[in-house]
Amino acid sequence: MAGNDAGHGAIVRNRDLIDVWIEAPRGNRKQVVYEKILSLIDITDEPSKHLKSNIMKCSQLFGLKMANKWQKVGQSRNRLLQNQTRFVYRINNDSEENTSSDEEQEPPCRSVGRPRVPFEEASKKTKRRRVAELTTDRSANELQFAVNVVSGSNHMRNTEEEIITKIENLIPIEIKTKEGHSYIIEVDMMLTMLDGSVGNVLSETNSTMKCIICGATPKDMITLAGINRPPNVDNYRFGLSTLHCWIRFFECLLHIGYRLPIKSWQIRGPENKAIVEANKKRIQAEFRANLSLIVDKPKPGYGSSNDGNTARIFFHNPQTSSDITGVDRELIEKFAIILGVLASGCAIDMEKFASLEEARNLYIHLYKWYNMPNTVHKVLVHGCEIIDAFCLPIGELSEDALEARYKEVRKHRLSDTRKCARTDTNKDLMRVLLLTSDPFITSKRKVSSKKYKKCNEAVQNYLKRQENDDLGIDLGTITNDTAPSKKSYSD
Repeated sequence: MAGNDAGHGAIVRNRDLIDVWIEAPRGNRKQVVYEKILSLIDITDEPSKHLKSNIMKCSQLFGLKMANKWQKVGQSRNRLLQNQTRFVYRINNDSEENTSSDEEQEPPCRSVGRPRVPFEEASKKTKRRRVAELTTDRSANELQFAVNVVSGSNHMRNTEEEIITKIENLIPIEIKTKEGHSYIIEVDMMLTMLDGSVGNVLSETNSTMKCIICGATPKDMITLAGINRPPNVDNYRFGLSTLHCWIRFFECLLHIGYRLPIKSWQIRGPENKAIVEANKKRIQAEFRANLSLIVDKPKPGYGSSNDGNTARIFFHNPQTSSDITGVDRELIEKFAIILGVLASGCAIDMEKFASLEEARNLYIHLYKWYNMPNTVHKVLVHGCEIIDAFCLPIGELSEDALEARYKEVRKHRLSDTRKCARTDTNKDLMRVLLLTSDPFITSKRKVSSKKYKKCNEAVQNYLKRQENDDLGIDLGTITNDTAPSKKSYSD
């Protein structure tokens, strides 16, 4: 709000009124906000009726908007300040013309003089003048954090563009054999092995809980409106993280089991928290007793005990898992089939795989009160389209090899690198990794035979028939090499 009867200008932002509105009694909030605005605009004389009327309208409008925002953020002041920054720092100037004096306003002057200089080309004095309002309204920590966020996002986008440009400029390799045969090798690289946060930045998704394909929120994912949202086809290129799908699906069902006694996504109140905590301890104890699994426990230096091996054992024993958690056995079996098909590394029969959408309907029918996680939504709703977008089976694009390399990275970093400086450490580490991955050296190494379990028939029904019926795939293979770690060891 700008202007008053005394002719003194004042700026009233929503942030100045938020605390007053929150602390005021419900029935008296409009009057309290009205008095706060009067105190902020610093009127020396008695305000006119016209000004009082407009300030009252302004306070009423603020109250309506604030009540709506307050419900959206779950009545949390911190979330309001973090997620509703536009509303928080908006100036209450809706009635600027009406709150000014009754005298006739002069018509605005035509802009004259030199054109406005871009910020990058302006002098230091001009830059200080332009950012003066920012420095007065926001703290140094807020401004520094904003700079880090913007610069980090821009750096990732620039890095992606550089990588794509280098991929496009790759020259085909021609190999000639002694027999006179000539082979041309063309490289087609795909940017699929991405962390979830990196995918959010590159897809310009402002929340890790939103779907990067359609932008649906967790609440939208269990409704028809969220399922039928138009997808962003360009983001199919990020693929599916099949290795981490095991963990996300497992944790989804595990958390549903924790909350079954209260049947609510949010755990509010000391009574509900005690019920969920007791049920969680019971489930953890039974998993350890029946399947020798340690679930949902912090693992020092490695994140959580919920890794790929734990998730696979959970889905390979659907009856036991259902008895312990209380989650529907049919849903666990359908999820196990979906994950097995994705991780198989074989061509998928898309017509049959599309029929697995029944799992989504079953989930919504049984557990509509639990908001669907982002990864589960991405697989159940957009899985078929993402698989069709790639020429290779989706299992071949998994980050299994990348995750399995972490074990060797830790070993070489501990034993074969200098510790005098971070730069020297990384140089030595890269040299060792280049040596161990050299094709000639690898060909001389004795390769230990790895045992694979045959794919079960339920999964084979959704795969295209291959010449060899014995499919060596990831499903059913319990090895430490494929266990994902939630902590990244790369610099």
